[in-house]
Amino acid sequence: MGAIRQGLYYFDRPTERFTYRFQHDESNPDSLDSNAVFSVYRDWGGVLWVGTENAGLNILNFRQQQFNPYRHRPTDPNSLSLGRVKAIYQDFDGVV
Repeated sequence: MGAIRQGLYYFDRPTERFTYRFQHDESNPDSLDSNAVFSVYRDWGGVLWVGTENAGLNILNFRQQQFNPYRHRPTDPNSLSLGRVKAIYQDFDGVV
């Protein structure tokens, strides 16, 4: 499965319109880390988790319209593994 490299669009159901387009911005470290989005998950608390091709997991803060990125760090064995984030899952205990 390939990614469409146009970032992430947010569809607002009440207005039936796309209200936001999130894209990678080299000058903004709080932007989406890549325009190639492979997985999206909205958890029970309404937080949006976005997996990208750059071994990134981006957590969206809707109020500030910015992302908190988590990435692979070669020197940290507890960081994300290297590779695309193709799936996001929340278990019965609420752990993502």
